[in-house]
Amino acid sequence: MKTITTFYDNEILDKYSCLCIDSWLENNYNVIIYVKFNNFKINNPLCTDVRISVMEISDLCNSYKISKNELIKEKDGIIYLDTNIFLYKTLPIGSYNNKDSSVISQLKYSDKKNSEETIFFPIDDLGSKDIYEKINNDIIFKKLKNYYKFNYKICIPSYRRASFCYMNTYRMLKTNNIPSKSINIFVSDMEDYLEYKELYTDINVVLIPDKYKGIGAVRSYITNSWANDKDEIVFIDDDIEYIKENEIERLNIKTFIPEFFNRLHETGLYFGGLQLCANTYFFKNNWTTTLKYCSGAFQCIRINKDRQELFTSYRHYEDYWFNLAYFHRDGGILRYNNASPITKNYNIHGGICEECGSLSERLKDCDIVADEIIKEFGRDAVKKYHKKKSARGPACLNLRLNWFYKI
Repeated sequence: MKTITTFYDNEILDKYSCLCIDSWLENNYNVIIYVKFNNFKINNPLCTDVRISVMEISDLCNSYKISKNELIKEKDGIIYLDTNIFLYKTLPIGSYNNKDSSVISQLKYSDKKNSEETIFFPIDDLGSKDIYEKINNDIIFKKLKNYYKFNYKICIPSYRRASFCYMNTYRMLKTNNIPSKSINIFVSDMEDYLEYKELYTDINVVLIPDKYKGIGAVRSYITNSWANDKDEIVFIDDDIEYIKENEIERLNIKTFIPEFFNRLHETGLYFGGLQLCANTYFFKNNWTTTLKYCSGAFQCIRINKDRQELFTSYRHYEDYWFNLAYFHRDGGILRYNNASPITKNYNIHGGICEECGSLSERLKDCDIVADEIIKEFGRDAVKKYHKKKSARGPACLNLRLNWFYKI
């Protein structure tokens, strides 16, 4: 494990420095902090972390008057960062020259999307803008706090797709810097459990009790039994390549997920997600709370054990059932209309198709389940129609929710 060295000349770490040092730990660095005060460790609870070593500056040299560059030059082979540098990811190897007096240089960067300017500190040899950012005001502090303090639970139900999930959803999550501790994969039998545990060594693999079979029952188990009260969970399918925001950009889900849950709190709702149509012609940069379909490929749910428990055993259209059930229970569902997950519907390898025996067997059951859902919630809320074959799926029966439906 590599070590980051820094210098701090006050007795108590400010909130910015704590957040930044925390980000170094998150990226698997040990930390050495050189200080002037012998009571520094007592005054700063963060320093109780075993990965942080506090050293008095006198241990490094005889004078308290020492510059950052002198500190760098004093010891060979160290990585030095100011305590206002926030790490988004691990620093590249071989980008440091500790004898260079201009190891860190300033570069202004215009964030056009958010119309705000931030200051980046790239290493000269690297010339990159996206590794770490100087925190210069409370707006950026809150933004980065949401980015790093990622307290959401990513839940991926999966069946017979260990390698496929690894190359798709898992890779997408890691590309978006989702912490490993937040990722949970749910499998339904011991064969899958052993295979997934061997492949996914850094995340949580959960073996679901035998009585919960089928994607609807699995999702119900997660929300009703596995999750804790007040948890905020994100369901993501195991075959997501990325989430499309427009023709050029991909959605940064690590910043989007906190925003989504903030919106759920503001609207007093508990369920929501994204559309499934990836054609950007139909994208709208807005949020709605009407009965618009939220794809099961990406759904956000606030757990509240005081509210009615929702359970379905459906293997097909369970996402429609949850849309309708949450809408009836809470008075609305939240959808962001300017992004869509890129996935392949009705994938015959693993998942529901393999669990049912084949694609044809899955499609046979669709008509029965569709009629049951329509009977439960009414034709004013949901209808069925025949969907033409496309590049993303076969010709099949599908459901359509009524945007204008009111309880």
